[in-house]
Amino acid sequence: MFLRSHKSSIINLLCVKEYSSNEGHNVLMKNGMNVQVSRRKLDDFMAAIDTLSKRI
Repeated sequence: MFLRSHKSSIINLLCVKEYSSNEGHNVLMKNGMNVQVSRRKLDDFMAAIDTLSKRI
């Protein structure tokens, strides 16, 4: 399950390790990369994570 989190980033939601809203909206991936989530994509990201967590 992939999501465009920013105009320059697409993330695999199954590889998200942690989300932080300190100093902007950032996602820490399982491989250690830190990816920004834009304000425009934040609602889509949160809805996708919520849907994914209900499936697991």
